[in-house]
Amino acid sequence: MKVLVLTRVATDGGRAAATWMGQELRRAGVLVDQCSLDQVASDEAGRVSVREQLHQVSSRFTGMDLVVYLADELTMADAGGPWLRQTASWAERALTPVIAVAPTCHVSTREWRSLGVEAGYAVTTPDDARLVVVTWVPTSR
Repeated sequence: MKVLVLTRVATDGGRAAATWMGQELRRAGVLVDQCSLDQVASDEAGRVSVREQLHQVSSRFTGMDLVVYLADELTMADAGGPWLRQTASWAERALTPVIAVAPTCHVSTREWRSLGVEAGYAVTTPDDARLVVVTWVPTSR
């Protein structure tokens, strides 16, 4: 199984969750590709245009079995934010399901589907994250 983990985190807890999620998936025998959307948006020193960076991210969806969008907070007030909406759009074109994970999640199941996301999870501990991994990656323990 191949999983793309896209992160949009600004907190230490969010970064730790992203690291843990990648490690747990790899331990389960999953091929993991991780990308920080914050780095994509920064356009470091003009080395690569934002447009080219976005193309590079969108091309990573090809051949993935699952996309995990990890953020610090997910609310319906901003519909998950522009990055989640873009992620859902890329995933739809690649016919790849997306799940959203954050310590704070205020979005209902029906609202997730209207955003193009299969499911959303409030994950605050490694045990919570492990349950998400087990749900979506049957080979994990």
